Amino acid sequence: MCISYLFCCFIYIFAHNMSKSTEIESRNPFLEGLYSVKTKNRQSVIANGGVVDVVDTKTGEVQTGFNTVSRMKLFDAEGFIKLYPAGLIVFGDLSSRAQKVLLYFLSELKYEDTVYFVLNKCKSYTGYTDKSHIYKAISELKDRKVIASSDKPKYFFINPLMFYRGDRLKLIRN
Repeated sequence: MCISYLFCCFIYIFAHNMSKSTEIESRNPFLEGLYSVKTKNRQSVIANGGVVDVVDTKTGEVQTGFNTVSRMKLFDAEGFIKLYPAGLIVFGDLSSRAQKVLLYFLSELKYEDTVYFVLNKCKSYTGYTDKSHIYKAISELKDRKVIASSDKPKYFFINPLMFYRGDRLKLIRN
């Protein structure tokens, strides 16, 4: 019997069995979970200071004499960290030890480019009891340009080209 024929039969059987065991969805089944996401309102000022006119979009009426215009914006209250392509690539190339320590750093990341490092919290987060594992991972993260030591004790810079919480363009503006 021809090997290519056997291979084709194997592929057919494998694909046929996969189609039986895997449900195919017509819409994203994970969207249901979004209905329970906590949200917050944030007020942002659009115009402040000089007098502005406001147009009612329903009636077309122009109202004058406003010196502040603001709007309420609904946003996701759950924190998130942006993962950029460079971060995804480097994450896959890290040792499992460095991945765990990086996840600790990301869990501590606020809306800035530095993280305050606490050894005991890192031990608890990663499950490592020996600090040498953590320091080897930190060394690997530094070598891969994921983090850098800060001149402030116990602070590390996170590479915003890989990971960031918030608007990283604020780093350039400030």
